[in-house]
Amino acid sequence: MYIYLLILVSLFVCQVQAQDVALPTDGEPNGILSLGDVLALTLVRNPELSAYSYETRAREAQALQSSLLPNPELGVRTEEFGGTGEMRGFDAAETTFEVSQLIELAGKRAKRTHAANIDKELADWDYKAKRLDLFTEAAKAFTEVLAAKERTVLAERLNKLAAEVKYAVGQRVSAGKVSPLEETKADVSVAASQIELDKSKRSLDIAHTKLASFCGSSQPMFAGLKGDIFETKLHGTFEEFSAQAANNPDMARWKSELSHRRAVVALEKSKSVPDVTILAGTKYLAGPDDTAFVVGVSMPLPIFNRNQGNISAAHAQLNKTRELTRQAEVAIQTQLVDAYKSMLSAYEQTINLKEKIIPASQQVFDATQEGYSYGKFGYLDLLDAQRTLFEAKQPSVVVFIFPASLRPMRPKVRRHARILTITQLSQLMHTTMRLKAERMSMGMK
Repeated sequence: MYIYLLILVSLFVCQVQAQDVALPTDGEPNGILSLGDVLALTLVRNPELSAYSYETRAREAQALQSSLLPNPELGVRTEEFGGTGEMRGFDAAETTFEVSQLIELAGKRAKRTHAANIDKELADWDYKAKRLDLFTEAAKAFTEVLAAKERTVLAERLNKLAAEVKYAVGQRVSAGKVSPLEETKADVSVAASQIELDKSKRSLDIAHTKLASFCGSSQPMFAGLKGDIFETKLHGTFEEFSAQAANNPDMARWKSELSHRRAVVALEKSKSVPDVTILAGTKYLAGPDDTAFVVGVSMPLPIFNRNQGNISAAHAQLNKTRELTRQAEVAIQTQLVDAYKSMLSAYEQTINLKEKIIPASQQVFDATQEGYSYGKFGYLDLLDAQRTLFEAKQPSVVVFIFPASLRPMRPKVRRHARILTITQLSQLMHTTMRLKAERMSMGMK
């Protein structure tokens, strides 16, 4: 899932780490924020990321615990008392004070510590993955605010455009050239454009609140954002992106996971070697009032339980991890190919929209509007040209997001954006040529 991130957001991560960004440590973020500022605030203030850092500290503590030696044991026991005859009472009692220590053999402690240290590395990779995850979402939220702002500007222009069309229709109605019903239709168009404008403003407010949440804020306090979603460029070659895939946190994590599984296998094998317990102490004999030293050693006999079940389970988990690592490599490469091709597709769509579709649809609308004022076209022609212009500009705000800001949004846009096809472009160009010819026949410049 991080392959989209590594294609682009890693570039901003490097910038955030390289810059000395002056950001507020107390209170809400304010002022004009760039994408680098947002990512830096996410790194410092996001509570979910802070929670993951505590998991890393917990793994460090567990690694420390694994490296500790077993505690020695102190024992006291009394024998030869409370019987009959000479053993009555404590006159013949024997009291032993002893200290025992478990000695771990086959390098158990070192192998246990090694496995715990690798487990801590896994927590580090989880933290880095979550950090990049949040960077992706924060950058998407940043871009969505810019896009929502542009959509609001577009909705305002379209609302103004609908009002201008309504005025033109009203002039023709007043002159008795068209039916009053067309003015009613124009009123409906203005009302619909106003609804779209209100909707765009609400979406902008929601986008602002979502972006503020990544910075640990409940309400957006920043004055604005600094960014250009209409910048169009390719960000590198496939080979360059493929080289970055090696730094993918998922891929690096699987390497650590393999090391951890190997360490667990080694640890389980060492557990098949029994540990030795040694003891030493003194014995006090109450009868003769004498003292003697006591030493001993004990170890379990590995007759039935040689930890063979856990060793087999560890081998199975290691083999499973190998297969999952292979699957992760294939998945990352597949995602990389899909992301790169989608980037190229978005780039081509962006260029097509900027250089052909939007200028052609604008030209069609201008000519149709002018022709309508001369009575050459009907209201339906004007309304169709207005709708075509809107449909051309609306997806451009979304498509321009990809190369300029963050490509992880691309799959969603591909499902929802309405992109004009080459056939539609040809129809627009044909309509433009027809309008030009009709304008010349009418004596219009």
